[in-house]
Amino acid sequence: MTKQMEMEQEAFEEELDGLISTVGDFHKNNKMDKYIEIAKEVESYDNKINQLIEQARVYNTREFIVGKEQKDYSRLQKMAKDFQPYSNLWKTTMTWKTQYNEWMTGKWENLKAEELVNTFEQCLKNMSQCVRFFS
Repeated sequence: MTKQMEMEQEAFEEELDGLISTVGDFHKNNKMDKYIEIAKEVESYDNKINQLIEQARVYNTREFIVGKEQKDYSRLQKMAKDFQPYSNLWKTTMTWKTQYNEWMTGKWENLKAEELVNTFEQCLKNMSQCVRFFS
């Protein structure tokens, strides 16, 4: 069982290396006209990062149970933290573009004021954080 866990962890490390490399190049995405595709990529990477974080927790728990030294997955946490501003930027862009179009072209009576205000405020907050990060 320990041998199988070590093999799984090796595959995990390779997958993590690949994701770190991909996410590390994410700053190259700067085409606003591609915001839909980029936002979908971001969602996919966010899901993958969360899966890897959960998987790392499972491995650390198993290592603890069998008395092995726990592997350090801090680079996974660092990657998640480094990717967060890009995630916020592109998800917020997608939300804003989608909602703005609905606000401006939809029927007046279909607007939900509270939802509009909440979306606007959340987008403003996210973009303010992005501006601080990218400045």
